[in-house]
Amino acid sequence: MNKHGCYMGDNIKEIIDFSYNINICGIKDGLDKYLLSKISSITRYPEIDGLSAKNAICDFYGIDKKNCIMGNGAVELLYLFARVVNFKKVLIINPTFTEYERAFKILGTEIIWGNLKYEDNFELNICKFKELIYSDEIEGVIICNPNNPTGKYIDEENLVKMQTIANNKGIYFILDESFIEFAMDEVPKRKFKGEKWFILRSLTKYYAVPGLRVGYAIGSETIIKKLLKHKEPWSLNTFAIEAIPFLLENREFYKKGNNQIIKNREYLLSKLRKLTNWHCFDSETNFILCKINENADKVIEYLFKNKIVVRTCDDFKGLDQSFIRLAIKDLDSINILLQVLKNYYI
Repeated sequence: MNKHGCYMGDNIKEIIDFSYNINICGIKDGLDKYLLSKISSITRYPEIDGLSAKNAICDFYGIDKKNCIMGNGAVELLYLFARVVNFKKVLIINPTFTEYERAFKILGTEIIWGNLKYEDNFELNICKFKELIYSDEIEGVIICNPNNPTGKYIDEENLVKMQTIANNKGIYFILDESFIEFAMDEVPKRKFKGEKWFILRSLTKYYAVPGLRVGYAIGSETIIKKLLKHKEPWSLNTFAIEAIPFLLENREFYKKGNNQIIKNREYLLSKLRKLTNWHCFDSETNFILCKINENADKVIEYLFKNKIVVRTCDDFKGLDQSFIRLAIKDLDSINILLQVLKNYYI
């Protein structure tokens, strides 16, 4: 298994966990009672395909139902897609989410790395994209937008251009938009050119319910039909299915949480950039990537001794032990982090 954020130690209640990224709004009042009211449903099997959840998502986000598939988190759909397409070679733009590599590598797919540079702030432009996809005989390209862990966001105009270039080359354009709602007020109603496109999305991050494991994907009718033929039954549990209408109906609550994230992010960035030997990257989502240019291991160890956990990034290809990722949390937690760092550098 790959390393991921979210501290799991015995003293979890004492820890301020900056290692995993969800909406700071927390659980909406009433969600617990709402799910408890559905408790009798667990004596029956859930819907075999999560159809009511799919209908709710498609109606809310304006998605054609024949272009959508539900999953036990976006990761399940990533692995399903990898199995179905069974590429010989795939291009992964990195540094990025580590599960892309694992999903394809376990099938024997050769990974071609599209290495973005620290000197360029890990930004991907049209020229670099063209250079990368024509550098080898790949069958697909994977882009995370906003990207995890860099927080970089490709605007709509350039994203459409990239998909057009991939379509003209005849390869799959695979887009992970798990953090898209942190970057945009309105989620785009996507329908790209051609048949070879696939978009992953997550509900668990923006709606702060990672334990429920809810994701969906959008794609051409051709690929969605193929995926449905190979998908395991009952991958969404009863509570996940029941929660979706409640979450969508209360989107304004989660939007307020994201508005606070934006303010807290700018505050945290402004303070961290005053630290000696720290380089913090601009971000369009609910986390920031930082490079500690001196004694990073000692800083991380000191934070942990003070009950603060960060996401170390040495497992991301293209990064090393000097990089950390910080989730954007509430102001109290941020100020504790800043005070601990201040004490370290005194």
